[in-house]
Amino acid sequence: MANLTGQEIRNTYQGLLKTDDNDALSPSEKAITDGLGNVSAISLSTDNLQITGGLKDFTGELGMPGQFLSSTGTGTDWADVVIPAGVFEAGSGTGSIQAVVGSSTASGYYSFAVGKNNTASSFYSSASGAYSTASNIYDTASGAYAVALGGFSTASGYRPTASGTYSFAHGRNTTASGNYASFAVGDNSTASGPYSVALGAYSVSSAYYSFASQSAQATGTYAVAFSEGAASGEFSFAFGGGSASEYNSMALGRNSNASGANSFAQGNYSSASGEYAVAFSGGQASGGRSFATTTGSAYGNSSIAIGYASRAGNSDGGSPYGDGQIAIGTNSYASGQFAMALGSSAFSPATASGYSGIAIGVGSTASGEYGLAFPYSIASGESSIAMNGATASGYYAVAISSGISPCEASGEQSVAIGVSCSATAPYSVVIGDGVAAHQGAVCLRANSNRESAVFVQQLSIMSIPTSAAGLPTGAVWSNAGVLNIVA
Repeated sequence: MANLTGQEIRNTYQGLLKTDDNDALSPSEKAITDGLGNVSAISLSTDNLQITGGLKDFTGELGMPGQFLSSTGTGTDWADVVIPAGVFEAGSGTGSIQAVVGSSTASGYYSFAVGKNNTASSFYSSASGAYSTASNIYDTASGAYAVALGGFSTASGYRPTASGTYSFAHGRNTTASGNYASFAVGDNSTASGPYSVALGAYSVSSAYYSFASQSAQATGTYAVAFSEGAASGEFSFAFGGGSASEYNSMALGRNSNASGANSFAQGNYSSASGEYAVAFSGGQASGGRSFATTTGSAYGNSSIAIGYASRAGNSDGGSPYGDGQIAIGTNSYASGQFAMALGSSAFSPATASGYSGIAIGVGSTASGEYGLAFPYSIASGESSIAMNGATASGYYAVAISSGISPCEASGEQSVAIGVSCSATAPYSVVIGDGVAAHQGAVCLRANSNRESAVFVQQLSIMSIPTSAAGLPTGAVWSNAGVLNIVA
């Protein structure tokens, strides 16, 4: 055997061993090469030794699958596993082992069976306990009546079944039938979707990448369900007895229901059925992008209902009323497109049925387009305004009551302000108590009898000119107490 005594490095470096990067060892393995860079079957780190080729014993043999490397005292030798006499015996499969007592059978290649009436019938399978079966490659079944048949699957407990490839079932009556690592643990839980997980009692995950825990049902792809929730929509989430049945929907709380795509429902009996709808505390949001809370109902698209029994839109979906309604307050009702009703009352709620109508306060009604009604008032004319119990039914009419007896402005662009007054003619104005029944009439606590005139019960004019000099035509001046008009 050659040595390096008296040799020069330049002539012998080819046979020296070194790391592949010519650097010191590190925590990561490095291939060991000779001086010329030829890679050996050994890799070294500061912690580990890795052999990338075969490992021969003193006889030069590489060994067979199932053998172990044993010391002979002067070297190492690949040896067969020795079965203890009276405890185990060779099964019918190559390299298999089975218990002598218990009637278990190991018929698969290098399989193992121990216990009572267990069967390991495939490559590297293992069965233990009582009446368990491992029937596919690398399957493991342990417990009572456990069944592993998916290939690389594991079943343990009482009557578990792992039938999917790489599946795992543990507990009582659990089933993992989804391929590619389905996982079922607990009592009567089932994971049937590929890569699915079911945990706890009576949970079900049946779709790709679904997850269910504590009696929940996750049947949508990527769905997640907890605590009796039901998530059937893709990417849906359900918790606490809620139901999420559409794409990316979320339901939290018992009897909550998110059935619209991208919807959210939270609280007992909340329902979000519109796309992107949100419902809280018993609200019903059925319109697209609608919002409802506190038992309110948002039927129209982009509608908002806040308050007990509030309604935004119509239960027929908004047609022909349109969308964009807002109802805030107990029993408030906004049915007109872009209408708003604000106010709470058990018997006289705010109601806005006109297009873009606004009703504010108890007993207010805005039924005309662009109408504005305040408490106990009615704005039924287009672009009308009613306040303090008054009624404005004319186009661009304004009615404001100032007493117990209401006033009304029913004429086009009419104005009624006061007590028991009425402006019924177009462009008429009444202030105080009176009736303006002629077009263009102005009544100050008086009644009209012709058009385009001013009617008053008493008229007091201060600082009247006493001469016509310099006054324009139609001007009034006093001639010794007698009124004159400049011609």
